[in-house]
Parts: sequence; structure tokens; C-alpha cells
Amino acid sequence: MVFAKTAFEGVTKTSYIEFTLTNQAEPGKLYQLIIGEKANQVAFPWKIKTVQPGYFFLELPVGEYMIRSVAIPVGTTQAVEPINITFSVTPDQANYLGTLMLIGTKEKIKLGGIPVIQPGFEYQAVIIDQSEEARQEFMKNYPELTQPVKVQLMRINPLQQADAPTSP
Repeated sequence: MVFAKTAFEGVTKTSYIEFTLTNQAEPGKLYQLIIGEKANQVAFPWKIKTVQPGYFFLELPVGEYMIRSVAIPVGTTQAVEPINITFSVTPDQANYLGTLMLIGTKEKIKLGGIPVIQPGFEYQAVIIDQSEEARQEFMKNYPELTQPVKVQLMRINPLQQADAPTSP
């Protein structure tokens, strides 16, 4: 099991955030992590509920994982941007991955692809170690588990040139 906390600011503070994860041993196998309420998404930005920051707990097969994209709603579509954050899932252990703070700095329009004009956004990602608070949160949610929580923070890696967002 792994767990982490999320915090969103700027243009990433929306009704939901969708992360795409992949097990690096099986890159074709994708996992979707949706934080917020995608089902209640509406087309009008002035009626969007904001995502509350908080903890998430994932039970994934043992291995090395990468968060490879992040998406936010834009009207009736999504703006999807590449991201490269890696973490490990180890056997018989609860791993605290840190607090992922995603700060959306500005919206942008990307040209190319289908449709020809695509929404996008620029962001900064930061991993913060709040392990003392996290241990308390873990014990509240899993009081029956007595194993120690291991701190193994997510790693932010540079985007590969082919994945890097393009400027308008």
C-alpha cells in the first residue's frame, strides 16, 4: 500500500484532477486516479466545485510506478499535460509518498492534434515531506495495521523532450 496527500492551487484547483499511472514493468497497463468529483462536472466554470486537498490510499501490485499525465476539466473537455513522477510499491509495507502540491500557473492553448486547438495549462509540481501528520492520518484510517510506515517520497523527474509541453 502507498498513500500520499494532494494539494492544488491556481488553475489546477478544479472540480477534479485526473492522474494516469503506469507500472514501469508493464507500460501498457494504465491506472486512473481521480481526485475530486468527476461525475458532478458541469460545462460552466462558475458552477465548478473545488477539489479539497487530502490523503489518498492505493493498493497496487508491487513495482515501480510513474504518474505520466495530469488532466483538469476545461469546459466540456480536458486539458492533459505530461508529468513524470515516480514512486515504488514495496511488499508488506505501507509507504508514505509525500504531499504532491500541484500549482497551476496559467492556462494555454496548444495547436496541433485533434482537435486542432487543445486546451492546456502550465504547472509546477512540488513534493513535501509531512510524514508526522501522515503517520497520524494513516493510523486513523487503518488502526488495525501495526506495521511501521516507511517514508519513501515520490520523485519528480524531468520530462523527456518528446513529452515536454509546447508553448503556443
